[in-house]
This record gives sequence, C-alpha cells and structure tokens, in this order.
Amino acid sequence: FSIDFVARFEQDTVSPPATFGTKFYQMLPKPFHEHDIFGRDKFQQHMATYDDYQAFMRVRKNKVYGLDLVVGAIRLELERLGVADNTVIVFSSDHGYYSGEHGLNGKWWMHEESVRTPMIVYDPRLPAATAGRKLDPMVLNIDIAPTILDYAGIESPAVMQGQSMKPFVDGLQVDDWRNEFFYEQHFDLSTTKSKLYIPPVEGVVGRQYKYMNYFQDDAEELYDMTMDPSEVDNLVDDPDHQQTLADMRDRFHELKRSTQ
Repeated sequence: FSIDFVARFEQDTVSPPATFGTKFYQMLPKPFHEHDIFGRDKFQQHMATYDDYQAFMRVRKNKVYGLDLVVGAIRLELERLGVADNTVIVFSSDHGYYSGEHGLNGKWWMHEESVRTPMIVYDPRLPAATAGRKLDPMVLNIDIAPTILDYAGIESPAVMQGQSMKPFVDGLQVDDWRNEFFYEQHFDLSTTKSKLYIPPVEGVVGRQYKYMNYFQDDAEELYDMTMDPSEVDNLVDDPDHQQTLADMRDRFHELKRSTQ
C-alpha cells in the first residue's frame, strides 16, 4: 500500500509555551551559559522569531500527521490480514522534545518536555469499558520489552530492568511499582564535527521532586514538580529545601550504584 502525503497545516498557528525563550534560558544552570549549547543554537536557528516558530511547528504537525497516516495504514493491513482483533499495539517514542521551552530546541536534558514520551497500549480483546483510560503509573521505555514478552506468555529474563505494563492495561491492581527512576544522558558531540556542546546529565525523577546533576560542570537543578510543573524555580540554593536536596543527592547515588 502507499500513502499520498500532503501538507495540511500551512495556515495554523500555535501559541508559544509558557516557558518560551531567552528569559527562561537565563534561569538554567551554568553549563548552559559557559558553552555553545547545541539546543540553544537550534533554538536560535529555527525559533528566534514568531514566524520562525510557527513555521517550525507546522513542520512538526505535518510529521505527526504523517505518523498518524502510517499507523492507520498498519491497522488497515492488520484488518486485511484478518488478525486485527488479536493484535496488541504498543505506541511510544524514544524521547520527548523541547519546542522552545527554556529557550531550547531538541531533547537531551531532564525537563519534562524532553523526558516524557507517549505510551499507548491497545488490546482489542479487552472489554470496551477499559478503552480510553489515562493511567498514572510511572512507566518507562524499558518496560516495553517485558510487556511484549508478557503478552507472548514468556517470562522476562532477570537481566531486564523493566516491568510488564500488561496488568495495568488489564485493569488489575499493581502494588509493587516504581515511584522514581534514574536518568542519564552522556551524548558526546565532540565525536562529531560539531563545535557545540551538550552538557551530560544524570539524575532522579520522582513523583514530587526531580534532581539533575551536571557532573562534568559542577551544577545541579532541583524542582518540586507538584508546585512548579514548568520547572522554573530551581530550588538548589533555597534554604528551605536543603534537606530535600541532600535526600535527592543520596538517592541519586544509590540508584546510580544499583544500575552499575
């Protein structure tokens, strides 16, 4: 089968995000100001003006639309093959994307725009009442492989760090599930011809607090996600949050050791 793709969004406009632009970039820690940053350079190239931003977002919307067409074509092919009613579909992505938030364009770091990904699990065999639910558990891309094995009736090997999401999809109660995860990004642009820099970062994402450690640049970020979901108020130097900072640092080192 083939798909004829036609751009559809030439007249659309998108409101910039609340943390868009230079003001919020200046709030980021020192590695973002001591180097020529890849994500900042991409922002200046593609989003520096309102018209640039609109043009960029129209391209993004067209890409999402094209992906929708392809997923739809796959589902039609499953129906043609007669297996649509017995095929589980897992839809996700490898990363999120800054679209001007914090004055950045791209991915890499631990803010919500970058670290969050879509995760949709569709099982046509389940009752209609289970469809369309938005579930709260903190699932990760490492959970996809154990989930697929679970659907296939195969036990996950012990070396896998993830857990099967199937019980959640089936509507079951799951008591032993994570409330935090360890994050790392060590991409090194110096292996390319680029003269730009991507500050390496590690950290912990929890239910309430998020801690980021830019270990090569001696910088940190700490956010209260319940009070500050846009991650604007870095609490590292806040006297009222020094114990929380110490606790998150300790947990960071524990998780880093546990993941080797």
